[in-house]
Amino acid sequence: MKDNTPIIDFNELLSSIFSGLLIFIFCVSFTELTPLKFLDTEDYIVISEKWFEAENFDRRSIGYPILIWFHKAVFNGDWEYAMIHFQIILYVFSSIIFWYMIKRTFQNINIYLVSIIMLFCFLNPQSLAFTLALLPESAPLFFALLSLLLFEKIPSYNDRNKYKVLYISFFSAFSAFFAYLLKPIWLLLVFSIYL
Repeated sequence: MKDNTPIIDFNELLSSIFSGLLIFIFCVSFTELTPLKFLDTEDYIVISEKWFEAENFDRRSIGYPILIWFHKAVFNGDWEYAMIHFQIILYVFSSIIFWYMIKRTFQNINIYLVSIIMLFCFLNPQSLAFTLALLPESAPLFFALLSLLLFEKIPSYNDRNKYKVLYISFFSAFSAFFAYLLKPIWLLLVFSIYL
């Protein structure tokens, strides 16, 4: 007999999306959408241009220069603005994933309280500032949380769902690896939950 219970409650879906939308509106409306450059930013830009010949190649992760290179190739002179918009979008999706993780961890918690907790965490001024910075700070958060969410969704293995297990496991591992490429320290978050 097939179980027809919905995977997610409509109110939960609406609450998480509304909370993510509030973060997006706050990021776009109440902050200057000007890319912030720090001392490390130049190192990442130089690595994206010179790769292995860059002076600081051995001191920086390779994932963020790959993202810079991609944004330069697609958006040319506007790549910095495209990069912070990309980071804002990943930040919003991170907040939605975080919302679901809180709700799944504390199943009997009120969805409005989950939204308040999520907004409290993600509307932190320091976090918003790093979303606008050309640094690998907000993008690894998304990939680490996505990896954890996918890892949590891996069903128990049997012959009927072996491909589903393999696909979800692959994307979970790929997300963890990409978080590692962007900022290796974020892998500690993934390993702390996996183990």
